[in-house]
Amino acid sequence: MGHQDPRKRSNPVKVYEHASFKGARGGPLARGPLAALKKRLPEILPDFASRLSDEFILLVNYPLAGTDIHIPLILTGPPGIHVISPLDLRGSYRARDMDWLVYNIDKRAFVPARQNLVARAVAYAVAVRKYLDERGLSVQVVEPVMLFTDPTISVDTARPRARVVIRAGIQQYVYSLSATPALLNQERLLLVNTTLARGRTPTLPRPATGSLNPPSRPRPASTEIETKPLGPRGVTLGWLLVGGLVLLLLIAAAILLALVAF
Repeated sequence: MGHQDPRKRSNPVKVYEHASFKGARGGPLARGPLAALKKRLPEILPDFASRLSDEFILLVNYPLAGTDIHIPLILTGPPGIHVISPLDLRGSYRARDMDWLVYNIDKRAFVPARQNLVARAVAYAVAVRKYLDERGLSVQVVEPVMLFTDPTISVDTARPRARVVIRAGIQQYVYSLSATPALLNQERLLLVNTTLARGRTPTLPRPATGSLNPPSRPRPASTEIETKPLGPRGVTLGWLLVGGLVLLLLIAAAILLALVAF
């Protein structure tokens, strides 16, 4: 018997396909990736299912509500959100920062491609981040990913703004996700997934009244002398003391005069 990877779970990643994917329709930005996705999805899904548990959800060609943008693949899970652009290309390319270059045989050099696929992948991720931010769901990690499904492609990278994953590296990419520390808990993932899939943010049950408030702390003893205005009783007592002192002074003065006269 072969060695079974301990990270392999009995319940694999959940996959949800939008109706537009089944009907072969997509938004203007997604038509290119959508074609690659329909062709290669059955091939790459086992790589995701073999490593990722049902804590991860893969949304296929879901639109961002209120826009005409369909995102080819959105992978959500404890490590964050990966916005994936599947690409079925052949040839030699270079991804450098925000540039996407193709090797030109005649010029024997890399030249800018007609369509900047790095910029498009980044635009997908920016759109998803903005969509969640506007709904009060800021997520620390929203990473753009370029996933190349044809095994013959060659991609040279020089710190591109989007992660590049070639066909032979899909398993390693998926493994890295399963080994990445969690940034989102289950409650947060529920909010994110429902917002992306249904176009609305759910309202979670509120905790019991007062549970969100910290326990009241005893008021620290003041180091200053606390002064309070005198009430009616304080005023009466003060005047009695003054009157008694004046009376004693008058008696003493009378005794002194009597002694002098004598």
